[in-house]
Amino acid sequence: MKSWQNDQQYDTVTITSLRQDKKGWVATFSDGWCLGLPNNGVIPKVGDSVRRYGTGMVRGIVLNDKDVVYYRTEAEEEALLDEEQRKYDEKKKRWFEESGKSKLDADYKSLPDVFKQRIDRFRNANPDFRWEFESYEMACCVDAVYLAGLMKTPEAVKESSGWREGMVSDSGNQVECAHYLAYWYLKDPSTIPQIKGALSPLMKTADYSEETLPSCGHGV
Repeated sequence: MKSWQNDQQYDTVTITSLRQDKKGWVATFSDGWCLGLPNNGVIPKVGDSVRRYGTGMVRGIVLNDKDVVYYRTEAEEEALLDEEQRKYDEKKKRWFEESGKSKLDADYKSLPDVFKQRIDRFRNANPDFRWEFESYEMACCVDAVYLAGLMKTPEAVKESSGWREGMVSDSGNQVECAHYLAYWYLKDPSTIPQIKGALSPLMKTADYSEETLPSCGHGV
């Protein structure tokens, strides 16, 4: 089993500030990043040297080259993420079957034809689209129609930004996508079915095809 002592995938920083919370501490490091440190018996201090293991996702924290706050190998981290994704997907599937499908069906029926064609394209590309991504995409479409009716002209939409009362989107990316779709719906409705999906800024692609789109962490 690979141990932290011979794992070379780390950088070294220093704790510059600490704030205690219910789970342990929130540490700020010398490179400006912040990270939660669980309370597992190791007490961090300002000035401690920190080995921060992993690239992107932090999978280990060791203080002063001796005190292990937590540590997972690359394989253990991958297994943990796979299990979390499995549980998350199961939760989304239950939501879809119990209440999501009927809500999405009602939203779909309320959309203008070009937005229905947009949703149809994504559904046809991936049989898992409905439970996995449709709630995220649908919110953008519903809000785009709402914004278009509210603002009337593409110029007015272009000058607008941010969330507005009456919108159902709950992330900045969704709100931005809703404005973009509203603009093109007013300027040239025929473009709506072919515009990339709302998740395209956050993922490799967003045509929602099985072959090109990995699972994501955006939720219901």
